[in-house]
Amino acid sequence: MFILCLYLNTIFLYIYYMFFYQSPTGDYFNNVWYKNNYDLNHIPDNQLMTHYETIGAKLNYNPSLYFNTKWYKETYKLFNDENPIKHFLNNVKTCRPNEKCKYLVSSNFKSEFINIRGDFVPLTNEPKRYNLILPGISFSAGPMTIIHFANLLAKNGYLVRIISMYNNDIDQFKQITHKINNFNENIQYETMVNNHVKISYDDVFIASAWWTIYPLKFILGYLKNKHFFWFIQENELILHKGDSNYNYAMETYKMDYYSFVNTSLLLDGLIDINFSHFSNDEYLKKCCVCFEPAFNSKLFKYVEKKANRKIKIIFYSRSHAERNLQNLIYDSLRTCFMNGIVDETNYEIIGFGHGVGKYKIDDNFYVNEVGFLNEEDYAKLFRDSDILISFVLSTHPGYAPLEMSYCNGVCIHNNYNFKNNDSINRYSDKILMCEPNVISIVEKIIEAIDIIKTNSIMNIPPKLLNEEWDVALTECFNFLKTHELK
Repeated sequence: MFILCLYLNTIFLYIYYMFFYQSPTGDYFNNVWYKNNYDLNHIPDNQLMTHYETIGAKLNYNPSLYFNTKWYKETYKLFNDENPIKHFLNNVKTCRPNEKCKYLVSSNFKSEFINIRGDFVPLTNEPKRYNLILPGISFSAGPMTIIHFANLLAKNGYLVRIISMYNNDIDQFKQITHKINNFNENIQYETMVNNHVKISYDDVFIASAWWTIYPLKFILGYLKNKHFFWFIQENELILHKGDSNYNYAMETYKMDYYSFVNTSLLLDGLIDINFSHFSNDEYLKKCCVCFEPAFNSKLFKYVEKKANRKIKIIFYSRSHAERNLQNLIYDSLRTCFMNGIVDETNYEIIGFGHGVGKYKIDDNFYVNEVGFLNEEDYAKLFRDSDILISFVLSTHPGYAPLEMSYCNGVCIHNNYNFKNNDSINRYSDKILMCEPNVISIVEKIIEAIDIIKTNSIMNIPPKLLNEEWDVALTECFNFLKTHELK
């Protein structure tokens, strides 16, 4: 009996830990919620609070999802003509807005990742939607995976909505997504920036980065589907330096979710370090799906190059993403130049991904930075190049090494925990693995140059990967169908 009570108490505390049951914006009177729940469309927004104070509170109307008027009046013994909201705001140290809110969580911490400026507003008359949450407008590999899944859901008749947490330029987002081939135009768009987003109590949430998931702690406790679906495309703890953001991320990984893990290599790496839920065999069997990404083999393909040409070396250049080790790449290229391994006559070096301009390697030798490229120009750069240097301090291989394998080029990539020559070979033998230090990188550059000069690379496509995103994400789609609550 004691063990049972202890178990139940643990579950009880866990629920409080999981969900906050308070407004993320501190807005306990929500016009959208109040007007829709009590069919008050005939009342102007600026008169809704007056309606609550004079009529609604007496009828035990709730001013928002997070405030229980009847419970509040009974618990704090209010007179019938007192305004519960005003009483609460004057007594926040001693009062709670509802029976589920154990503590009012308050923080003055300003994070560049979390800035919640709108509420999810569940309404009984809203249709069920499948909400895919993105930080903002970005068409790098991670967000594009979410967009492809949104497209797959929409093509199968699901009511789909893409929600931007931290960017309000929805029109620009629409314009760009509609340029994607075969993109479903029935997909809806919404932003949380200074905006309340209407949802149904039956809604399903699908997210990726932890900072898009953290706001769900305020709403999931009220919904039918208390689990969400998480596209895990990185061990995101490595993005932070043991700071408050690291702690927020770690807290998010402890939530209840189903995992869609991008690449078997990342999944094996998470298992290898006993990361969060991935240390639990039962979770891996029942709550986790792994998928291998898809690549457009019509764009990423081998093209024959002239025999007497400059050897083109390209590298992934992202100064703002420290895990991509840009400075280490520069040091290695400089070392190659100083030791006569590369020169300005026979080699061309191009950085892509972020900065634009020229970076000085030596008085007579520059790296040309071409910045963020669209898909066509990006693929052409890969087809026209011989060697790619792409680093990421993560178990995930990143997409660039796999794309280069389709183009029959050589890639130099870094070891990291479980990720090494043996494990990366599941995809391609054209990826040369090195330790993330200058000497090891330089040695692999020499090896890659020799492979190109002797033309000893075989035109064999990568293994395990897909050429259609609908195929790549089919298992995730089938898993969602069987695990969401109808």
